[in-house]
Amino acid sequence: MLAGDETGMDHDLRDAYAQTGIIHIVSISGSHVAVLFSIVSGLLWWLRNKKYAVLKYLIALLPVWFYVLMAGSPPSAIRAAVMFTILAGGMLLQRDGQPLNTLLAAAFFLLCANPMWLFSVGFQLSFVAVLSLIIFYKPIYRLFHSKYWLLNKLWQGTSASIAAEILVAPLVIYYFHSFPLMFIVANLLAALCMGALLVAGIILLACAPFPVVAHFIGGCCIWLVQWFNKIIYALQSFSPAAFNFLQLSAIETWLMYFTIAGIGIWLMKHNKKALFAGLTISCSLLTLLCFDEWKAIHQQQLIVYNTGKNNYAEMISGKHFSVLCKNDSAHVNMYAPHALHTQLHAWQEQPTTASTIDYNGAKILLLNDALQLNDSAQFPADVLIITAKLKQLSFSDVARCFQPKQIVLPSGQSRWYAARWKDSCAAHHIALHNTATDGAFVMNCPSFDCAQDDNE
Repeated sequence: MLAGDETGMDHDLRDAYAQTGIIHIVSISGSHVAVLFSIVSGLLWWLRNKKYAVLKYLIALLPVWFYVLMAGSPPSAIRAAVMFTILAGGMLLQRDGQPLNTLLAAAFFLLCANPMWLFSVGFQLSFVAVLSLIIFYKPIYRLFHSKYWLLNKLWQGTSASIAAEILVAPLVIYYFHSFPLMFIVANLLAALCMGALLVAGIILLACAPFPVVAHFIGGCCIWLVQWFNKIIYALQSFSPAAFNFLQLSAIETWLMYFTIAGIGIWLMKHNKKALFAGLTISCSLLTLLCFDEWKAIHQQQLIVYNTGKNNYAEMISGKHFSVLCKNDSAHVNMYAPHALHTQLHAWQEQPTTASTIDYNGAKILLLNDALQLNDSAQFPADVLIITAKLKQLSFSDVARCFQPKQIVLPSGQSRWYAARWKDSCAAHHIALHNTATDGAFVMNCPSFDCAQDDNE
C-alpha cells in the first residue's frame, strides 16, 4: 500500500478492493501524496512566520518527490506532485491558487512530457476524480452541518467520496463494468487505514536503529491491514452480482456525462435551461439503455471458444448462458466468456445437460465420447461439435453416421490430428472450423430449442 507494490496481492483481494471502490489505495495517488505533504508540513509547525511559508512548502516537497520516484513515478503520483509543486510556486510568486487552473496546468505539463498519458486509464481516472472533487465537493458538503466536530469530519469524508464518484462512476463502468455500492463506507475506512499506515511508516523509518520498536510497529501495521482486508471482504458481500456486469457504450458514457453536467449546472447555478438539456439527454440515454435491454432479452447465440488447451462451449439465450461442454479436470481461461457475458448482459448461468440443439429446422450435435457405431446407425446433423479426442474417432465413421455439413473442433485437440481431419473434410466437401486456428465459432440463432439426447 505504501510503495504501490501489488506483487503480494492475490486476485480475490484485488477484486474485493475493486468492487468496494478502494482499488486506488494500492497505487500511489493524490491521497498518498496529500497525506505525506500534510505530515511533513505539520512537522514544520515551528515555522510560523508567514515569510517562512514558502520555505516550509519547498522543504515539504522534497520528501514528496522522493516518495513519487521511489514508487516508480506512476502518472497519478506525478500528477499530485506536480500540482503541489505548482501550488508552492504560486505561493512563491504570491499568487492565489485556483484549484481548477492548477489541475489543468498539471495536466498540460504532464501531457507535454508524455502525450500518450492522455489515453491511460489511470491518468483519466486520476484527473476526473480531482475534477469531480473541485466541482462537487463544496456544494455537497454545504448540505449538512453539525455542531459536533467528529460528525463534521465524517461528513467531510463522505462528501469527498460522493463528489469524487459522480464523475468517476461512468468511467469505471465503461472500462471495468462495475459500480462499487459500498464505496462511501469503504473509502472512509480506507482513508483512516492509509493515514495510520503512512504515519506508522514514517515512525518505522525513524525507529530503524531500534529493531525491537520497529518490529513492534511493523507487527501493528500487519495486524491493521489484515483486519482492514477482512472488513473489505465483508463489505464486498453486500454488492449485488449484477453490479459487476454493467455495460456502457462510448456514446452512452458521453450521454451520462452530459446529463451530469446539465443537472450539476442547474443545482449550482439554478439554470433551468441546463436542467432541461440534462433531462432531454437523460431521456436519450434511457432510450439507448432500453434498446440494449431489448436486444439482450431476444438474443440467441451458440459459441465455441478458443480457450487454449481446454474446450469450452456455451449457448446464450436471452440474459442467461448455459455451458454445453467444459473441461472438468483442467482450469479453463474464463476471460473471454466473462467479457462476452458482460457485453451481452447474459451473466446468469442456466444449467443444462443438452447435447442436441434444434433451431429453424437445423440440428446441432455435441459428440463428447468416442462411439462404437454400427453400419446402420445414422444421426444426421447440420453442425457437429466434437469434444472427444480425434485420435479415438474414425473420420469415415463420423462422416457416415452424422453426415455433417460443418464440423467444429474446440480447443485442446491435437494439431496433427486436426490437420488430418481438415484434409479429410476438404476431400468430402465438409466445412471445418478449428477454434485453435480460426478463432471462436459463433452462430447467431434466431430461435432454438434444446432437447437432451442420450445417444450423442
